[in-house]
Amino acid sequence: MSGWIVASIMYTIGEFAAIGRVSVRMLRHYDAIGLLPPARVDEHSGYRWYSDAQLGSLLLIVELRQLGIGLDAIAAVLASDDSRPALTAVLRQRRAELAAGIADDRNRLDRLERRLRLLEGTEIMTTPVEYRALEPVTVYAVSGTAPGMGPELVGPMVGPLIGALDQALEASGRPLLAPSVFWYEARDDERLEVHISYPAETPPRPGDGYEVVDLPAVPLAATLLHRGDMTGIGDSWMALMERIAADGYHVTGPTREVYLKATGHTPGPDWLTELQAPVTPTPPPPDPLHQFRSCVRRGTACRVHNSGRDCVGGRWDPAADADDMPAAGGLYGAARGRGPGGSRRRSSRARGRRREASCPRR
Repeated sequence: MSGWIVASIMYTIGEFAAIGRVSVRMLRHYDAIGLLPPARVDEHSGYRWYSDAQLGSLLLIVELRQLGIGLDAIAAVLASDDSRPALTAVLRQRRAELAAGIADDRNRLDRLERRLRLLEGTEIMTTPVEYRALEPVTVYAVSGTAPGMGPELVGPMVGPLIGALDQALEASGRPLLAPSVFWYEARDDERLEVHISYPAETPPRPGDGYEVVDLPAVPLAATLLHRGDMTGIGDSWMALMERIAADGYHVTGPTREVYLKATGHTPGPDWLTELQAPVTPTPPPPDPLHQFRSCVRRGTACRVHNSGRDCVGGRWDPAADADDMPAAGGLYGAARGRGPGGSRRRSSRARGRRREASCPRR
């Protein structure tokens, strides 16, 4: 009807929060960041009042937050002149993020299940570890520094480095030869040097935007073939390192990844990557019995070889050692002049002056 004035319904902050199924504290937060300010604030009491026209915005905020969409993206939707295309873009972006998260979780679940099968003995590693020498190779390389180790820190660097190397080599007229070689060097500050390279032609030609690097020969390296994309390469590296330790070796230099079969720059199920780790045999631990016999030959008996504890100030302490002395014989007894049954073969005068004995240096 003409001439009628339709009054807007106003809600207190408590009533408005109950309708939207949010807390009063959350509405105050939305007001503080400018996302959903109240329609009116009483200048005397400071009470907040919301209009029924704001219900749509509140319900949209609640729905988008439940979908995991950030407040900045929601604010952009509410501020747009045409909310439909803005909302559509935000929803599509969130759908892509969720799909990627599901794929990552599926990969983690597959890796976890395979790890359990290996531990339970229902699956064995089909790719053997091979030990062999590596020939020297000259490469064209670019480098970058990752903030740390792990696929989540190294992965974002690889694409830009490959693009920069491709562009530099093409600008210099150099061919992109295969197989490409990546190698990694740990820094003292926990960061990681990442090197991307292609084999150089003979003779190599220097140019702008890349370095000519001579990768040295490796007398002995442990190698393992990784098949497929990069989602499971961490498991392959772990398997290689476990095998190296089990075989009595340790890593002595930068590890490498050689991409023997790789089409394009997007890893796929048909990729074949050789993992290489320079190794050397791990020396056996020192023989405590050999050290003890050396101590005996010197005519000494320190607490290190008696009880396994440290000497006092690097010297044998008679008072501290009194409680540790065996009751009968043994190696310690032989070193201190006891017979097989623990009897002493020294005079009473010798028993009365126990001298200090230097602890052998270790």
